[in-house]
Amino acid sequence: MGNAEVRYRHPTKDGFEERRATARIIAVEPADDLALLKIDVADKVATVALAPPEPVEMGETVTVIGSPGLGRVQLDTTMTTGIVSTPLRTLDGRPFLQASASVSPGNSGGPMMNEKGQVVGVVARKAAIQGVTFAVPGSRVLEFLRGACKDAAAN
Repeated sequence: MGNAEVRYRHPTKDGFEERRATARIIAVEPADDLALLKIDVADKVATVALAPPEPVEMGETVTVIGSPGLGRVQLDTTMTTGIVSTPLRTLDGRPFLQASASVSPGNSGGPMMNEKGQVVGVVARKAAIQGVTFAVPGSRVLEFLRGACKDAAAN
């Protein structure tokens, strides 16, 4: 399917060091703006866990991590917190979580996590007004991952 370059932060005794790796694109879902990448690196990298497929509640606290892309001086990495405004908002016929965590256009693809640090969604859109963020729900992300892994195993 092709390759992509990924950047990740590796801990050092003085903080973090940015590293780059080539990732193989396993699957894409353009409608949900999702992709599954596989990277092979010698470094031990941190992982995240998907939340159980329980419904996200209105008013639940969520945190978004991203890298809006303005370089090391401004917004190299960001973390913002908000609440779930609407657990199921339909836009263009697709389900989204709507939250008040502030994001920038470069945050797309970043995780939206619950208070336990589990991923409840993947940031996909920013509204034209401040403080409105839309994420692909975790249940949809899990469905995509299961399908991608099944397809990869069949090939």
